[in-house]
Amino acid sequence: MGVRVLYDRNDRMAALYCSTTGKAFGPIFHDRDITDAIELAENFLQWLEKDARKYSDSELMDEYNRFMGYK
Repeated sequence: MGVRVLYDRNDRMAALYCSTTGKAFGPIFHDRDITDAIELAENFLQWLEKDARKYSDSELMDEYNRFMGYK
Protein backbone atom coordinates (compact mmCIF):
# COMPACT_ATOMS: atom_id res chain seq x y z
CA MET A 1 0.00 0.00 0.00
CA GLY A 2 1.14 3.53 -0.63
CA VAL A 3 0.65 6.65 -2.66
CA ARG A 4 -1.00 6.16 -6.05
CA VAL A 5 -2.03 8.45 -8.89
CA LEU A 6 -5.66 8.89 -9.99
CA TYR A 7 -6.22 10.12 -13.54
CA ASP A 8 -9.29 11.61 -15.19
CA ARG A 9 -8.97 11.08 -18.95
CA ASN A 10 -11.85 13.44 -19.79
CA ASP A 11 -10.44 16.42 -17.89
CA ARG A 12 -6.81 15.28 -18.29
CA MET A 13 -6.00 15.84 -14.62
CA ALA A 14 -4.36 13.68 -11.96
CA ALA A 15 -4.32 13.60 -8.17
CA LEU A 16 -2.49 11.70 -5.47
CA TYR A 17 -4.26 9.32 -3.14
CA CYS A 18 -3.36 6.98 -0.29
CA SER A 19 -4.31 3.42 -1.18
CA THR A 20 -4.45 2.52 2.52
CA THR A 21 -6.99 5.15 3.59
CA GLY A 22 -8.58 5.85 0.19
CA LYS A 23 -8.11 9.61 0.64
CA ALA A 24 -6.94 11.99 -2.07
CA PHE A 25 -4.53 14.75 -1.08
CA GLY A 26 -2.08 17.30 -2.43
CA PRO A 27 -2.06 19.31 -5.64
CA ILE A 28 -4.04 18.66 -8.80
CA PHE A 29 -1.83 17.92 -11.81
CA HIS A 30 -2.86 19.10 -15.28
CA ASP A 31 -1.63 17.91 -18.67
CA ARG A 32 1.10 20.18 -20.01
CA ASP A 33 2.54 20.65 -23.46
CA ILE A 34 5.45 18.26 -22.86
CA THR A 35 4.21 16.13 -19.95
CA ASP A 36 0.87 14.51 -19.24
CA ALA A 37 -0.68 14.77 -15.78
CA ILE A 38 0.11 11.16 -14.82
CA GLU A 39 3.78 11.55 -15.69
CA LEU A 40 3.94 14.89 -13.89
CA ALA A 41 2.42 13.41 -10.72
CA GLU A 42 4.75 10.39 -10.83
CA ASN A 43 7.79 12.63 -11.37
CA PHE A 44 6.71 14.76 -8.42
CA LEU A 45 6.46 11.69 -6.19
CA GLN A 46 9.97 10.61 -7.18
CA TRP A 47 11.29 14.15 -6.66
CA LEU A 48 10.04 14.35 -3.07
CA GLU A 49 12.60 13.47 -0.40
CA LYS A 50 10.09 11.48 1.68
CA ASP A 51 6.73 9.77 1.33
CA ALA A 52 4.15 12.33 0.20
CA ARG A 53 1.87 11.33 3.09
CA LYS A 54 4.49 12.57 5.58
CA TYR A 55 4.06 16.21 4.54
CA SER A 56 1.41 18.55 5.89
CA ASP A 57 -0.92 20.04 3.27
CA SER A 58 0.94 23.36 3.25
CA GLU A 59 4.36 21.65 3.09
CA LEU A 60 3.24 19.49 0.19
CA MET A 61 1.97 22.52 -1.72
CA ASP A 62 5.26 24.34 -1.04
CA GLU A 63 7.14 21.32 -2.39
CA TYR A 64 4.88 21.24 -5.45
CA ASN A 65 5.57 24.93 -6.12
CA ARG A 66 9.32 24.31 -5.83
CA PHE A 67 9.04 21.28 -8.12
CA MET A 68 7.20 23.34 -10.73
CA GLY A 69 9.73 26.18 -10.44
CA TYR A 70 7.26 28.69 -9.00
CA LYS A 71 9.43 29.41 -5.91
